[in-house]
Amino acid sequence: MERDSVIHVVFAGIIWQYHRGRHTIALAGHSEWGLKLHDLHERRVARDGHSEWGLKLYILFIPPGVAPAASGGCGLITMTSLSLLRTPAHTTVASEIDAFLADLRHRRGVSENTIDAYRYDLTTAAQTLTGPLDAITTAQIESFLSGRDEKTSTNNRRIASLRRFFTWAMRQGLCGANPVADVEAKRDETRLPRPIESAADLRALDAAIAATALPYRLIFTILRETGMRADEVLSLNVGDVCLEPSREGLRVREAKNSHERIVVLNSDVMKLTLRGLRAFLRNLGPVEAHGPLFRSNRGTRISYDTLHYQWGQLCARAGLVVAETERPRYTIHQLRHTAASAFIRRYPIHIVSRMLGHRDLRSTQVYAAITEEQVRAALAEM
Repeated sequence: MERDSVIHVVFAGIIWQYHRGRHTIALAGHSEWGLKLHDLHERRVARDGHSEWGLKLYILFIPPGVAPAASGGCGLITMTSLSLLRTPAHTTVASEIDAFLADLRHRRGVSENTIDAYRYDLTTAAQTLTGPLDAITTAQIESFLSGRDEKTSTNNRRIASLRRFFTWAMRQGLCGANPVADVEAKRDETRLPRPIESAADLRALDAAIAATALPYRLIFTILRETGMRADEVLSLNVGDVCLEPSREGLRVREAKNSHERIVVLNSDVMKLTLRGLRAFLRNLGPVEAHGPLFRSNRGTRISYDTLHYQWGQLCARAGLVVAETERPRYTIHQLRHTAASAFIRRYPIHIVSRMLGHRDLRSTQVYAAITEEQVRAALAEM
């Protein structure tokens, strides 16, 4: 192909024109060809024409002097494919915030409040971390954090936000390493978990879950029996479920600590989850493995806000609301505390730590502390 040839790249009904000689991409108004992308699923092309996702695109090599016709043929055309990838010089924390948040919102079902928190943390960090993503170091991250002299909880939230952002950036090929991977969170005053301890409330809750319509009945059952985080369950894809005998489990790809893990499904304490998943997948029919496991009526991934609304309705049916405000007496996250407290009574602490996805055993020890308090209280009554 000659140096000044023009490449027309078709994207979602729009043709991007790439001039090899000048290495620029401009919009061309020839959408009537309607060619398709090789891998269009949940991808996009930036306004400057660069593919931020390293897509393979179907393209047309058009020799000099040959113009695309509005109808019919257009002369000598060769079909091939090309990967257009933004260079690290174009990618900074500031430039990728919107793309990252869009991924969280549309593919991960993260709540708007969480989206706002991520935006705030990343926008703040972007004012200091101005270099290319691939050039940002752990030392720069630590300098940014220490220079702000903030509360421990705020510092740890910023670490979590940046760690998840750079994990996403690595997955998109925007940087080769995660500079936040080795940044340790500060130890704050230990907050004891708040499991649901009332046997009557647990019975009412279980009855309300059993009476809830799908898919929310299965979602709350998984949360109740496995101790998974809500975002982890909502982020599950169909292909993340394994129900082969002796290998039953759920693959968590978007964990809070950015470490992928398998949640082993045990038939002793998670029998309703296993039974529900088998029936749910059987009725789901043939679907793509990368599609959301739990979808709304519109076919989109269920969001946290929707789940929170359903939780409020469930608690109201169970009579588990505060009379003055009619708000739920318990939070969704307390299902995790409840499951973890049950696990610690049955299994060794290192097993429970693995089940909950804790990187630090000290995070699991708080549940052991709760059990010890309960034992002491029972002994004191004897």
